[in-house]
Amino acid sequence: VQLPSTLKSIGEFAFSETAIESIDIPEGVVELGRCVFYKSGKLKRVQLPPTLKSIGEATFRETAIESIDIPNGVVELGRRVFLKASKLKRVQLPSTLKSIGEFAFSETGLEYVTIPTGVEIIDNFAFAKCANLKSILFPESIKELYMGVISECCNLKDVYLCGLPKKLYTTKYTIHPFNLYLVDIGISNHAVAIVEAIKDSIKCLYVSMLYFDIYSAAFAKSRLTVKDVTQLFMYINPNATDDLALKEACRVHDRKYMPVFER
Repeated sequence: VQLPSTLKSIGEFAFSETAIESIDIPEGVVELGRCVFYKSGKLKRVQLPPTLKSIGEATFRETAIESIDIPNGVVELGRRVFLKASKLKRVQLPSTLKSIGEFAFSETGLEYVTIPTGVEIIDNFAFAKCANLKSILFPESIKELYMGVISECCNLKDVYLCGLPKKLYTTKYTIHPFNLYLVDIGISNHAVAIVEAIKDSIKCLYVSMLYFDIYSAAFAKSRLTVKDVTQLFMYINPNATDDLALKEACRVHDRKYMPVFER
């Protein structure tokens, strides 16, 4: 498909349920409407332009996209934008992003996710039922995590929390136990409350050496395991926006950490 260079927007359902396999959106396009590629099950590759500002609801829902770079300038990802795009293994999120809509990446093939600094809101079930998801990093800018953001991710191993959300909406939906890393987060009543709120989902709690003793004391009567992670976060850039940085963080973790407190 060859699109004209004068194009500014693509309307809703424009390529929905077509046999299109690959497309380059020309520079100058600022908006993709609702459901533009909805149920185009053969679509594997999309090149988005640097001029893009808006991506509508369910734009890439149930496509075969495997990897995508979302350009800087996009502020919001709408509801169900990649829902059931089961072959999607990698996404590059923009530094301008502020919010991720409900079910945005639910039931995709994502394995490692780094939410960029600047994102403040992640809506209900945004990454739910991602069976291949192994690791996810939430930035210090996060303010609200809604229900079931990582529910039913059966292979989720590591969750990195670089900041404490002001609002955390807990849920009864299945959360498989994961390792929780508090990245340079000092002890506070809010930190303790966050951990206690999700303790049934935490397999092991990791904190930096600087705060280890006080976290250990705070959870001395808890069933949680606390381990020392001296030097851990020297190797993690909390602003990293690529999968390789997160993979390296996990690799360093496997090599460097020694348990100092077990329950």
